[in-house]
Amino acid sequence: MQTFAPSVFLVVITWLAFFIPMELLEARIGISMTILLTLTAMFASIKEYTPQVSYVKAIDTWMLVCIVFVFLTLFQFTFLMYLRHLNDKAHGKAIEATMNKVDHPDVEEYGSQMKLLALQRRDKSVEEYLRVEKLYRITTKAVETYGFVILSFGFLIFNLSYWPWLIKSANYGDFTVNLHHNSQ
Repeated sequence: MQTFAPSVFLVVITWLAFFIPMELLEARIGISMTILLTLTAMFASIKEYTPQVSYVKAIDTWMLVCIVFVFLTLFQFTFLMYLRHLNDKAHGKAIEATMNKVDHPDVEEYGSQMKLLALQRRDKSVEEYLRVEKLYRITTKAVETYGFVILSFGFLIFNLSYWPWLIKSANYGDFTVNLHHNSQ
């Protein structure tokens, strides 16, 4: 219990990072990275205090799977960060193209004005940004939603198969009482 419960809580905490707003993506990555390092340290500690054997122990399987699920969450957040980078890059090009064509030097609101300029001038860089922005919103929403669901159900399915396997292979269900043990 000193290993299984904390590792489950750490994996679940990683998934709670999905509820942190998308604007704070760096915080999500920080939480996931910290939990990944914590699980790695737990695994190293467990390896140090368990007997060295030539086969894979059940606790090894458990810890590796927990680490993999946290790593997959971290990978997903990193992918979202990359998508945000591409969107910001397209946004920067559109702002630059728009600023070069605007006659008023005090233009500060880019969002609605860029859309208006795109409709009026059919500027390719602004239209490209609007297309990239729409694709970015759709893709990030899909990656977040499906990623969370897939990782959650994947961990649930792993637990539904791991625990029965562990109980069966360890013969926990075979409790026989030896009445003659202390009869000498």
